[in-house]
Amino acid sequence: MSKDKKQKDVKDEKVETEVPETETTETEPVEEIKETELETARREASEYKDLALRRMAELENFRRNNQNLAKDVRDRTLSEVILQILPAIDSFNRAEEMVSDEKTKSGISIVKDQLMNVLKKYGVTPIDAIGKDFDPAFHECIMQVDSPDKVGKVIYEIEKGYTMNGKVLKYTKVAVGKEIDK
Repeated sequence: MSKDKKQKDVKDEKVETEVPETETTETEPVEEIKETELETARREASEYKDLALRRMAELENFRRNNQNLAKDVRDRTLSEVILQILPAIDSFNRAEEMVSDEKTKSGISIVKDQLMNVLKKYGVTPIDAIGKDFDPAFHECIMQVDSPDKVGKVIYEIEKGYTMNGKVLKYTKVAVGKEIDK
């Protein structure tokens, strides 16, 4: 029995020593595989997140560009319509200057003012030029007038100019003072 017992003990020892080695060997590759899969999954998740953020930014830029484009088209269309109306206002201004009858002049002025009030709602304002320095950004010099004390100044307006929201729609046609020729 002692011999049998020794052989059993030896077999048990071998089994016990072999089992831990087998478990250790099998566990390491599984953990490595899991870590590799986890790293791959994290990298892919990060790439998808970056892609989603880029697409969201592109969509926001697209929306903003469309809004700006729509505003530009609306402003351009409005400007074109107003440019068609401004000659009528110029005609009212000339009629107001030429008419001597006060009632007629008052009627012309009322109609012109009503029209200007509508245009003001859209940001249209007349350019004030008389007595100011000539500025090619707002004025178009049609003629020069001898005026040594007002050189470079607008002496009078030939035709009124207008801006819309700070942008020139129509330049003021002006006469500018100059030195007297000798």
